[in-house]
Amino acid sequence: VSWEAPNSSLVARTLYEVMLAKNDDFFDQHSIEHRYQAFGRPMAIFSDQGSENSGSIIESFVRNGGAEWRKVVPGQGDRKPFIERFFLELSRATTQLPGASQTSEIGPKERTALAQSEASYTLSEAETYLQRWRYDVYARTPRRRIQSAIGSSEAPIQAWKRLSKNQWISDPPTPTEVREMFMVQVVKRKAQRDGLQYKNIKYSSEALRDYISRMGPGIEVDLRINPHDIREIAVFDQGRMKHFYVRAKDENCPAISFAELDRIRKELDTSKTDELHAQAILAAMKLDIHHKPGKNRTALQRAKAHAKEMKRDADIVERPINVSNRGR
Repeated sequence: VSWEAPNSSLVARTLYEVMLAKNDDFFDQHSIEHRYQAFGRPMAIFSDQGSENSGSIIESFVRNGGAEWRKVVPGQGDRKPFIERFFLELSRATTQLPGASQTSEIGPKERTALAQSEASYTLSEAETYLQRWRYDVYARTPRRRIQSAIGSSEAPIQAWKRLSKNQWISDPPTPTEVREMFMVQVVKRKAQRDGLQYKNIKYSSEALRDYISRMGPGIEVDLRINPHDIREIAVFDQGRMKHFYVRAKDENCPAISFAELDRIRKELDTSKTDELHAQAILAAMKLDIHHKPGKNRTALQRAKAHAKEMKRDADIVERPINVSNRGR
């Protein structure tokens, strides 16, 4: 659940969750009663033609994850009936929330005033509501489209448990493999004795310093990045033929995208050789110069957009270093 419009970063974070087990903290956080694990390595993914289902990070996942990504022609929802049914049930569930601006019986314009007067959920409360509904309601409700061997309807979790006993399920990727799936190849950078710099962010770690000492100062290294998180890069170890991960030297570096970082660098007119510290980045975020300028909007629309951006910024400053590590 996010303030953001659909984008490839949110799709990537969803794929993280699909492939990794949940830990107890996740179930406890959302007070989920019926806990179960359903995860693995996807063989095929069906999606619509939306722009959020494309881009460098999605291409990296397809290339490194071994999954086939099939985009359905518009107007052919029957090609992905299970997820379309899920969206229908999700829509019905969300319209039951206090403050819902519309229901199945009342349109959005008719209920707006009433919705504004009702108690409304915070973003975190809405996420808990939906996660609990996902596990305790949707997964346990029998569906006519899902039938057992004897022809009776099953709930999604019943079908998963039955099929997992009779069908082969490939081992899920490790957390390290998942991280690599979403690291996009970029360019070579020359390492210094104490680390390396990319887009004015200094990256350093004991593993990187050890690699530099083995290969020699000034060596050019191959970098990979997650376009949506500047806090960590991957460096390819030519000797051991594998990647290792290097954190930003400044531990307070926020989880903004490299596109946002580029806008900050341009606005601050930062020299290519200067190190950009977290304090300067956070100060620029307060000035709202990292967000992509929106099209002409009314004052009310600009105010709403600004409120969403501020909430998003507060969230990403607190976000853990890697979503995939939560399952460890």
